[in-house]
Amino acid sequence: MRCNCAILSPNVASFVDAKPFSLPFCRQAKNSTSINAEVINSWWQVERMFDFENIGFTHARDGVKYLICANCEDGPVGYLCPVTKAHFVAVCRVKQE
Repeated sequence: MRCNCAILSPNVASFVDAKPFSLPFCRQAKNSTSINAEVINSWWQVERMFDFENIGFTHARDGVKYLICANCEDGPVGYLCPVTKAHFVAVCRVKQE
C-alpha cells in the first residue's frame, strides 16, 4: 500500500492459508483490455465489515467487491466473498506492525 494507514486492529482477523483467489494487481497497464491478476493463497479473514479500521469497497465486478484502503484508495488489498460474505485481506498486500 502507498500509505501507513491502519486497516485492522490486532486480533480481529484469522489467518487462512491455501485459499487460492485471483486478485487483480494494484497497478494495471494503460490501454489494456484485460485485467492482470495474481493468485494469492494466504489471507486475513474478517467476518464483519465493522471490524475494519479503514477500508473501502469497489463496485462489484463479476459479482465480487474488492477491498481498498479508504485513505489512499490503493488496492485491491482483498475481496468480499459473495457467497459467505466474509472479507479476505491478502497477507502480501498489507504491512503488519
